[in-house]
Amino acid sequence: MDLTLLKEIGLTEGEIRVYFALLELGASKTGEISIKAGVHTSKVYIILERLIQKGLASYVIENNVKYFQASDPKQIFEYLHNKKRTL
Repeated sequence: MDLTLLKEIGLTEGEIRVYFALLELGASKTGEISIKAGVHTSKVYIILERLIQKGLASYVIENNVKYFQASDPKQIFEYLHNKKRTL
């Protein structure tokens, strides 16, 4: 996937790094995501929230622990469609 294209549609560098980490890891806790993405844990929570708002990530709770996961990459097209409608 072209990183330049993702930047052009409005994703930040951190969002891109966290999204790709989620794609590679699957359902993961924030510590694992932080290490894989190379983003400080305190920033991972903020970035994950933005990805969830954009429909590019979600989470499940198991034994009182949140596990975050990436949405299907096809969801990026839905994000673009929604952004286009807003404009």
